[in-house]
Amino acid sequence: MNNTYRLASLDALRGIAALGVVLYHFTSLFAIKFNYPELSAIFPSPSSHIGRYGVELFFIISGFVISMSIENSNNVYRFFVSRFSRLFPTFWAAVFISSIFIWIFNGQFDLVVFLKNLTMTPNFFGAKNIDGSYWTLTYELFFYIAIATLFYFFKTIPTRLMVVIGIGVSLLTILVSMFDVYLGYKVKALLLIPHIHLFLAGFLFYKLWNSNNLKPTHIWIINLVLFVLVLVQWLLAESDYSRHNFTSSIMVTAFFLIMILVTKEKLSFLSHPILVYLGTISYSLYLIHQEVGYIFISQLINITGSYWLSMPLSLAGVILIADLMYRYIESPSNKIVKRYLMLFQKNKVEKNVRNTRNT
Repeated sequence: MNNTYRLASLDALRGIAALGVVLYHFTSLFAIKFNYPELSAIFPSPSSHIGRYGVELFFIISGFVISMSIENSNNVYRFFVSRFSRLFPTFWAAVFISSIFIWIFNGQFDLVVFLKNLTMTPNFFGAKNIDGSYWTLTYELFFYIAIATLFYFFKTIPTRLMVVIGIGVSLLTILVSMFDVYLGYKVKALLLIPHIHLFLAGFLFYKLWNSNNLKPTHIWIINLVLFVLVLVQWLLAESDYSRHNFTSSIMVTAFFLIMILVTKEKLSFLSHPILVYLGTISYSLYLIHQEVGYIFISQLINITGSYWLSMPLSLAGVILIADLMYRYIESPSNKIVKRYLMLFQKNKVEKNVRNTRNT
C-alpha cells in the first residue's frame, strides 16, 4: 500500500473530524451553554449534531495509527517516546493558553486544578477538565498504556488477544447497561468503556491496510469482527451512555465504511491540501478550540451584537492559534523531546555497558 496516500487520507479524516467537533461546540453546544434559545431553535440538538461524533472517528483513527506506531517501534521505550513527545508538550501548552484566557476573561484560575489537568487525567484526582474537550485524552492515554503493556509482554500485539479483549469488554459494556450495574468513572475509563470497540476497529482496519501477510481466511474473519463491532455500536444505541444513540450509530457505521475505502485506497480526494492542512493542525485545533472559542464568540458578540459574524471570526481565530501552536510548539517540541529522550536512553545504555566492563 502507498504510505503517502495512507498518511494524507488519515490526516484529512482527522481534519474533518476536528472541524466537525469545533462546529458542534460553536453552534449547538454554545447555544445551550450560553442560553441562546433562538440559536437552539436553528441548530440540531447536541445529541443529533453530526459534528459531535468526530470524536468517534478520532478513536478509530487512533487505533489505526497506534498499531502502525507499535509496528515501527523496536521496544516499549521507543513507543513511549513517540507517544509522549507527540501528546504531552502540546497538551501542556494548550492547558496553559486556555487557563490564561479563562483567567483573563472569566476571572477563574485554580492552581491545583491546573496542575491536575497537566496529568491528562484530572478526573482521577477529583478535578474537572479545564477544557471540556479534554475528556477524550484520558481514553487515548489509557489505550496507549494498554497497547504498550501488551507490547511489553508479547513483543508484538497479538490480533487474537486484541479481538478477545475488545469483544469481551464490549459485551461487558452492553451487560452493564442492560442490568444497570454501576462501575464508576475510573473503572470505565481504564477499561475504555464504552469506546473500546472503536479503538479495536481502528486496529483491525490497520491489519486490513497492511494485509500482505494475511491469508484470505484471516481477512474474512477481520471483516466479520468489524461487522460485530458495528452491531455493538447499534446495541449501545439503546443504552444510557450519553454518546450512544441513533445518530452516533449512523455516523460510526459511515466511519467504518469510509475506513474500509481508505484501506483500499478508494478515497484519493481526501488528499486535498485543505483537508490535509486541517489534519496537520487537528491536534492543536482540538486542544485549543472549545473554551478559547467560547470566549472569542462571547466577546465578539458583545462588540458586534451578531452571533453570525462572531462565530466565523472565532473559528478563524482558533484555527490561527492552532496553526501557530503547530508551527512553534507541536512540531518543534515533538522533535526536540523525542531527540532528548532517545539520547537519554542511549547515554544510560552506554553508562551501563561501561559499568559492566569495569566490574
